[in-house]
Amino acid sequence: MFEEEGPGSRRAFSLGTMQTMQELDVPEAIAFNKAQDGPLWIQEALPWPLSMRVMGPFVIAVDTKAFVTTVAMFQGMHGLLPDGKLGAATYALMKSMETVVPESTVAHDFEVPEEDDEDEDPAFGSAKPQLAPARGNVSNCLIIAGKSVSLPDAMLRLGITASNYIDDGEKHFDQNRKRTEVTHFVIHESVTMSAAQTNRVLDAKRRKSGKKGRNKGNGWDFGIHLNLAPDGHISCHADLVFERLVHAEQLNSRSAGIEVVNPYNPRFGRGPFTETIPGPWWCWKPQNGKRVYTLPTPAQLCAIYPLCEFVCEQIPTIPLMFPTASLNKQNTRIDGWKDGKRPAPGIVAHRDFASHADGRYLLEHAYAQWRKVYAEGLAADSERLAATAAELDGTISDGLEDPY
Repeated sequence: MFEEEGPGSRRAFSLGTMQTMQELDVPEAIAFNKAQDGPLWIQEALPWPLSMRVMGPFVIAVDTKAFVTTVAMFQGMHGLLPDGKLGAATYALMKSMETVVPESTVAHDFEVPEEDDEDEDPAFGSAKPQLAPARGNVSNCLIIAGKSVSLPDAMLRLGITASNYIDDGEKHFDQNRKRTEVTHFVIHESVTMSAAQTNRVLDAKRRKSGKKGRNKGNGWDFGIHLNLAPDGHISCHADLVFERLVHAEQLNSRSAGIEVVNPYNPRFGRGPFTETIPGPWWCWKPQNGKRVYTLPTPAQLCAIYPLCEFVCEQIPTIPLMFPTASLNKQNTRIDGWKDGKRPAPGIVAHRDFASHADGRYLLEHAYAQWRKVYAEGLAADSERLAATAAELDGTISDGLEDPY
């Protein structure tokens, strides 16, 4: 909900903001917020963590100082007067950045289970076990805006590796159209068993599209920027920023995409894809088959959120937000998707805006991890802010003479 300037970064409070927050009239703000709960907004429908929809340690009741302080922090981060009052202007800004907790995430435990502290990386939280040893003799770089960009040490410590078409000889999905800005990161699932098979399918689509109609002899630029293999290895097949590929309908010109290798339905797969769940609302049902979903491998689940965070950090025009997270079985896709409407910028699943059924499980898994990491960061920020405010209060008091 509270994405600050620059994806992956936390915007510092100014001295003036901290002084203003010290002067909060908490009782007045609580009374104001209680009066707005109903006429202007309903707390159950507010963006997390102000929503009461999710029971847990980071739920904040409307009649508490914590609610006032959280609102004031949001206001200060986004240039509003940090008075802790959730009025019309603050609420409108929150709604424009809204990420509420989806019902399907609440219904299914998609979060990575807790591990021992010594195995936890502070940047990404607990890691699930790797399916296979990390690959050696690769560059561990992705091609972003014309440069080979190394994966951060935090990802490498999780066993995540990477290769690309410049440094490592991976297949390159060359294309005819360039672009300069991307605003979305689209998660796909391949319905294949390997990255190589995924690439062959995309090549076949490209050849087929060049045999007829206005594309005859030319072909559409089908392809994908990244593949995530069953062992957690990421292969890069196009520049995430500069190269436009056909993979995401109305988002082709403004997105980078990743194919997570997964057969999706057990009728198409075998080991290492051995774990399934009953198909949730977003799951595809094959003809004369059951609605069953094949889970990605533990290594893929380990990699998806760190990769999302890394991509958003390297491409500032993609915010680390999940604008379609609130979709549910009553509202399964964004409004206007059939007319080519785009979701708000951020990380999205292919099925959220197109007539496909892929990517949703991984999106919800990444979103659950983002919530966990963000909540821990919010708590730490609150502690630092309180300590700084107390220190500032002491400094100001020391500089004033007692008038009495």
